Amino acid sequence: SEEQRRSFGRLHAARVASQNKPPSQKMRSHHLMACMLGIPFADARAADCAGGGAQCAVLDIGAAYGYYSILSKLFSPDEVRVHAFNPHPSFTRHLRDNRMLNRLDGAVRLHELAVSDTSSQGALSYSVASGITRTNQGGEHGKSTAKTVKTTTLDEWAPAHAPELIAADQRPAFLLVKIDIEGAGAMALRGAKSLSPFVTHVMMGIHNDEEWEAAKSAFQPPEFEVLDERRRGDATSPNGVFIARRAQGAWTGAGDKGH
Repeated sequence: SEEQRRSFGRLHAARVASQNKPPSQKMRSHHLMACMLGIPFADARAADCAGGGAQCAVLDIGAAYGYYSILSKLFSPDEVRVHAFNPHPSFTRHLRDNRMLNRLDGAVRLHELAVSDTSSQGALSYSVASGITRTNQGGEHGKSTAKTVKTTTLDEWAPAHAPELIAADQRPAFLLVKIDIEGAGAMALRGAKSLSPFVTHVMMGIHNDEEWEAAKSAFQPPEFEVLDERRRGDATSPNGVFIARRAQGAWTGAGDKGH
């Protein structure tokens, strides 16, 4: 029901309010995305993930400490497979710890990779506040480190690690792709042309005009129902969110070969 869909969001909003401090624009975007997770989780429960043999998954791209990955595993059906992507060993180490603390060892699959439009290696910099970025900047703890990391495209990753998501004879009943990679989301979408037709839900953190235009172009009506699209701030902080799900009737889910 709609009430069930929103219940998770209210729980998260109450937790945020209890912190008793005004969030930054970037944190407001994170809070909105987290509150909206109740909708895809309800859709996942309604999908025929187990009984019909359909595949269901969450791809958490830019997983950081695993917040969305862990919530996805805790609040979605057991059959939903969760894949968490982050290329920096510091994030990956903490993500492993958080996975263990939540008793989800083996339930959330970790991929120490940066998702982009090429499969190679890239020099990225990391700060505690901003995650993986392309510029060297101090984090909230004054830490900033450069690291050469492995990059992949989702179109190359999926056949090797999750071929069931792109099987020709059966579409996944539920495939949520969450992207929040500090301005590189457009590159991730360019590297996901083969995977995109199988996506049922998308949640994208917006950091620049390129990400905004890429999301609006890739996931628009009538094929997708846009649940939220907003930007706040100015040119120096153009953060926002884009959230959409595949419209009912665009394709029927499990067993549908059309597009």
